[in-house]
Amino acid sequence: MGYKKFVSRAIAVIMLCLIVEGDLQAAAASVSCTRFGSTRSIASVAGAGIGIGNYYAIAASGGKAYKTGIKPANSLGRVSFTFDSNATGGTTRIPANFIQGQRVDGYIRQAVTNRLIAAIGAICIAK
Repeated sequence: MGYKKFVSRAIAVIMLCLIVEGDLQAAAASVSCTRFGSTRSIASVAGAGIGIGNYYAIAASGGKAYKTGIKPANSLGRVSFTFDSNATGGTTRIPANFIQGQRVDGYIRQAVTNRLIAAIGAICIAK
């Protein structure tokens, strides 16, 4: 009797791990950033495998954060967001001195539920 309980619990734990691991590996994110002295900052947050839907991104550095508008993922579940101190078009404006400590953290959230889909940090290039 004890053996059957043990085996059934072990199977339940393995199944739970597979479900959680599959969910965590489904979304991938990347952040890239460049600071041009004190004259310009650029950051990009991208996600892949996040599923079809609407998303927004947040870029954070030095205790300040900026949020993009809502954007749909493409049919492959990919979406990208750009933050730039020289913003044009669909780019989110950030200050020229946004990047602090040569690090930017990026977050992608689902627009309707605000569910965190992906989070990653990056060390920035200084030019």
